[in-house]
Amino acid sequence: MLGHPDHKTEDYLEEYKYFEDLNANKYTVSILNPLPHTKLNHEIHNSAFPIASHLSANITKNWKIAPEVLEKFYTLETIKGREDGGIREFTV
Repeated sequence: MLGHPDHKTEDYLEEYKYFEDLNANKYTVSILNPLPHTKLNHEIHNSAFPIASHLSANITKNWKIAPEVLEKFYTLETIKGREDGGIREFTV
């Protein structure tokens, strides 16, 4: 799961290496999206309401996830976790 406020790019890259080395048959990537009015939501979005969803173009700004991290994880999911992997691609 990506998007925890305490995670830095280096943490994600280390996790990615771990998942890549696992060589699992399937992967699924999720973005942390806490409930509105919770402390964690406020930490991530700096407000009581989310200002973007994980589908928005503001994901790298609001969740502070580097584009190269998103690309790595979603490419891995597209290749090994989706039935539509040959059709779909992830772009930042």
